[in-house]
Amino acid sequence: MEKFVALISDMLNKSIAILIVTAVIVIIANLSFAWVISSKVMNFTERIRYEGYLTDEMYTNFLDEMVFDEVMIHITHTKEQKSLDEPLTIFSRKTILDQVFGTNHIYKFEVGDEVVVSVSARLFLMDVYIPQGGLILNEKYH
Repeated sequence: MEKFVALISDMLNKSIAILIVTAVIVIIANLSFAWVISSKVMNFTERIRYEGYLTDEMYTNFLDEMVFDEVMIHITHTKEQKSLDEPLTIFSRKTILDQVFGTNHIYKFEVGDEVVVSVSARLFLMDVYIPQGGLILNEKYH
């Protein structure tokens, strides 16, 4: 009977160790993928900020870099208010993408406008939300 109890105890210890190692591997994998996605979101957003526009090719390439099927990408554009009397204007993802994939294939920002790109993804057993944004610094499309 003692050998049986020792065997069960040993198997239980090994099972717990395997579960802990598996959990650590999943957490490390999630953090690694989150870091990769975060750097891609940052590069995409910085390109928009420094060039002052978004094209269909830029957006499609960005989508291709997202390696997961369950990715939601949100883009918002807030126009710079010249005065406090001027209303705040915010353009949504639909408005932006309608222009990007419309006849002009470009969405133009102005210096001082704000752009925010956020990505939501499901990585293994964890949801990840990565926002990135800033002010438009240039208008290279002129």
